[in-house]
Amino acid sequence: MTPRLLLALACTGLAAPAAAEPLAGLYHLTGRTGGSVVGRSGSSASSATGGNAGSSTLSSELLLDDDGRYAWMLVAEGRDATSAGTWRREGEKVVLVADRAPQVAAPFELATDPPLQAWDAAAEQALAGLARQARRGPAKEDPQGRAGGHGVRVVGPDGEPVGQVRVEFTFGDGRAAPPTTVRATTDRASGLAVVPLRPGAPLRALSLTASLEGGRELSQALALPAGAEQGGVVRVQLDATSLIRSPFERMVLTVVEGGLRSSDPAGLYRRD
Repeated sequence: MTPRLLLALACTGLAAPAAAEPLAGLYHLTGRTGGSVVGRSGSSASSATGGNAGSSTLSSELLLDDDGRYAWMLVAEGRDATSAGTWRREGEKVVLVADRAPQVAAPFELATDPPLQAWDAAAEQALAGLARQARRGPAKEDPQGRAGGHGVRVVGPDGEPVGQVRVEFTFGDGRAAPPTTVRATTDRASGLAVVPLRPGAPLRALSLTASLEGGRELSQALALPAGAEQGGVVRVQLDATSLIRSPFERMVLTVVEGGLRSSDPAGLYRRD
């Protein structure tokens, strides 16, 4: 706008339109009053984190990048939900649109070097704990006098244990008797799921199921590594991207003095 035009606007009592304030930056949620972060997908951050969005332990951050990308996270009761995608400004609104989650048909794969480990002290301790819970007494011993069993240890890409993965161990002698399936769930701390040895019935198949946000599940059968029929711990890696889902498809915030007003979760995102 030229100086002459600015002067003319001033003389007529009009003002030049103010440039929109840049919005890119890192924001933290403050002054919240609850909410569940329910999007059109029907899922919510409170259900995704297993907590309550009104909890005193809830915190949330929002990063708006200059390139039109955003990253959002919410923590409640020690668990977290995340979302990433694109953002745009529409007048006094900021619209977040989540990326579509990748479709992973086979989230589990056998680890390498090696895929099967010998039965170890951690697996034996887990099996002994199951025996105590079931009041069945100590774990059974094999003919050489060593206790043992079948186990699956699930880890993520970072090598950290992955809990709450359901494992189905299918046993059978390959003859007339029908196969038997025994179910166990991996422990959060160790990533281990264990079951006792079944004399005369070697392990024939493994199937793993991971729970997704929104109540969905991913199940996959795994080929047995050599030697797993007779015992040991099968090492499995989980592609964690298959479990990550944004708790919303679209979120709209309002540009206000001091930051961005959110209605769900209710509060103000203040920029650092």
